[in-house]
Amino acid sequence: MCESVLRNGRHSMSRLVVHLVFATRYRKRILESKHLARMHSVCIRVAEKSGFQLLEFNGEPDHATS
Repeated sequence: MCESVLRNGRHSMSRLVVHLVFATRYRKRILESKHLARMHSVCIRVAEKSGFQLLEFNGEPDHATS
């Protein structure tokens, strides 16, 4: 895992960590490695544009976690 980054405000310090789960409808097992690779690249691009860091990305045929 990476080093924690604290954001400093005028009177506060914070660190936000989010766990996202992308699930298929009815948890159908339809995600293949090519789909997961595309989702990973999209998540990285969004993170770079939005100024946050993607710590981890994993996937199964019925869901992906980030």
